[in-house]
Amino acid sequence: MLFTQLIQANLTTRQLGREITYYPHTDSTNDDLWELLGDGEAETGHIVLTDHQREGKGRQGRSWYESAGLGLPFSVLLEPGWPDEQLGLVSLAAGVAVGEALLDFDVESSLKWPNDVLCKGKKIAGILAEHRADKVVLGIGVNVNEQLTDFPDELQAGATSVLLVTGGTIQRERLLADIINGLESMLGPFSKDIGARWMALCAHVDQAVTFHSGSAAVEGIFEGLDDTGHALINSGNGAVAFSAGDIALGDG
Repeated sequence: MLFTQLIQANLTTRQLGREITYYPHTDSTNDDLWELLGDGEAETGHIVLTDHQREGKGRQGRSWYESAGLGLPFSVLLEPGWPDEQLGLVSLAAGVAVGEALLDFDVESSLKWPNDVLCKGKKIAGILAEHRADKVVLGIGVNVNEQLTDFPDELQAGATSVLLVTGGTIQRERLLADIINGLESMLGPFSKDIGARWMALCAHVDQAVTFHSGSAAVEGIFEGLDDTGHALINSGNGAVAFSAGDIALGDG
């Protein structure tokens, strides 16, 4: 099981993670946190985590798989106080926090817009931010101590974990604390360096990508981010900003 005391002993934050709710198993930590907020039992910085998330959510209605007792699924309640058009940067900040925390455990990762964390081209973490009024519930799932056979057959080709990269298990509590420490450092008053820090970890800057939004697909060069975190794709007539969708590397 995960030990909340060990997490908090490694926190340097003023607000994030000072209250933690742990469930041995649950369907969705994001849903749990919204419910706690609605019941008046959660304030900004509250974290919900679990050892077994049975119905984890990804973007575009997808699911996020977590191996019981091996991965790190959690959600944190945020109130950035940023203008609505800047809230897309929350997911980017989370990606940076995860990527930089993984470095402390000898895992070099990269970021794929808008919210995938990759290692050697395989997915090691995912992020989902849900917004309601001035509140954001940020869900993060990290593959930590999984062997390849712990993933379903259909995910094994595209998934990896800290264990698979380094050959050793780590304390999930320490990794969570590192992520939260890094995340708080980028929040509060609007941080202007999120985009630059995200770009430093980007897996596909100046590379050919295909941007998918619904049934539409746009091929071009990924040139970076605008001030709101939208993807800048140049298809030959100058860069165009895209706010929602998925990027496939190459001509996919």
